[in-house]
Amino acid sequence: MRKRIVTLLAIVAVVALLVGCLAVFVGCNNKNKDSITVWGPQEQQETLKTMVAAFKEANPDITLDIKVGVCAEGDAFSNVSKDPSAAADVFAFANDQLVNFLTIGALAKVGGQFATDVRANNSSASVGFAEFNGELYGYPYSADNTYFVFYNKSVVDANEVKTLEGIIAACQEGGKKIAWEVGNGWYDAAWFFAFGGNYHVDYNDDFTEKTVTANFAQTGVGNKATAAMRKLATAGDTFVNSPVDTVKARLSNTGDLAVAITGSWNADTFKEGLGENYAVAELPTVDGAQIKPFVGGKLFGVNATSKHLTEAHKLAAFLAGKDMQKLRFEKHSIIPCNTELAESADVAANPIAQVIAKEATYGVAQMFVPQKFWDPMKAYAQWAVGADYVEGDMQGKLNTLVEQISNVLPPLDDSQRTFDYHIIGSFEGSNWSTAAFTDATKMTKQQDGTWTIDYTFTSEVEYKAIKVYTDTANIELGYDPFTWGADAPGGGNFKITAAGTYHIVYDPATNTFTATIQQ
Repeated sequence: MRKRIVTLLAIVAVVALLVGCLAVFVGCNNKNKDSITVWGPQEQQETLKTMVAAFKEANPDITLDIKVGVCAEGDAFSNVSKDPSAAADVFAFANDQLVNFLTIGALAKVGGQFATDVRANNSSASVGFAEFNGELYGYPYSADNTYFVFYNKSVVDANEVKTLEGIIAACQEGGKKIAWEVGNGWYDAAWFFAFGGNYHVDYNDDFTEKTVTANFAQTGVGNKATAAMRKLATAGDTFVNSPVDTVKARLSNTGDLAVAITGSWNADTFKEGLGENYAVAELPTVDGAQIKPFVGGKLFGVNATSKHLTEAHKLAAFLAGKDMQKLRFEKHSIIPCNTELAESADVAANPIAQVIAKEATYGVAQMFVPQKFWDPMKAYAQWAVGADYVEGDMQGKLNTLVEQISNVLPPLDDSQRTFDYHIIGSFEGSNWSTAAFTDATKMTKQQDGTWTIDYTFTSEVEYKAIKVYTDTANIELGYDPFTWGADAPGGGNFKITAAGTYHIVYDPATNTFTATIQQ
């Protein structure tokens, strides 16, 4: 969640986000001639509603109803991409997803006075997060999408927190623990960046990747990053390898955590739990090298399929404007990117703002990340700290990591590709997620070029067909390596109106379905 950049497909399975977003997404067209919808994260829902009320008051000429829905910034692409025409008109997203949105045409370009105002009033870094090839595609409202150290200063002092070695020693002495998620590509990359790890992506004109290079397997990079991760792995019970959001309440004066590596979204919980012992710091050094995080931003995007583009742009610009950035800072400690606010006394004195400003001087801009970055990085880090770690396997694992990251898919020429079709939708076992790609949802190719499946539906459902290219080991939900059937993404879903076992035929030549119930 906080996770993921301008590139890419940090596309995670959508189980959690579907709880909040499925109702406004699946099987219906969210666009309404009398309303527009804006999506934002769960923890900011009340603030977002306050902002929308302020927008209505400031724009009495806009009479459209404005609906507010839940969708985390890090999950925006995986939600919008399933059917942009059914998604929100305005949505918050982490900047690493920008190129993803461009590949499916789901982001409206920001131009005219809107673009002039964005560039004039926000930091150059935050504006850069919203750009591709000099064109602006979003409204930035923060440049603080990064992670750092929250700690209990009664256990770890300001000197000890500067090094991983010092943190581990202090926590072991104090009988406390360190929560640091390893096995999440967003956090895992920092270990490689510490020792000179880097990557580079060149793009085609259609925003697809042309070439990808990475040096994570080089001697002095991958081996040192692995050794650094092993320091946590060998710290025994002192190391808590869990998403911090699931254990954050334990960083308190009565809890067993003394250190948590996470971002500003958890600040309020830690302030409440630690009181006068609350403190923040930059990421530590390890083996004398500075651990370097990704540094990105958050933006509001306007859905290119919106039926009310003018009003949607006005709303996005308002939500990302100075006054709303100030309110977001006051309510949620989200550091503004508006240059005037960033220089204000309140922001300048904020400890988190100070830490982020320091990390920004050496952190890695979370832009143009390789499409196949997150899952391979996650898998390698999980192995590096896991019980199956064998030092002799390290170089082979590193080589595989780089091969997977650098695996740019060839042009989608079906004469040179192998693929299957699966059904995917709102039925159990699929639920619009990568869990759909099983034998149970795989269709069979017939001699006439159609694809068929017999499937038992237990209730009324909606579904589509999705082409799954099988000549890549990295299967992710998206438009490359997949393409949709049934007129997606812009069209509607195919419907089953009654439970039963159906013989489904999909004809790619005409992009049509037939479904016959079996007696």
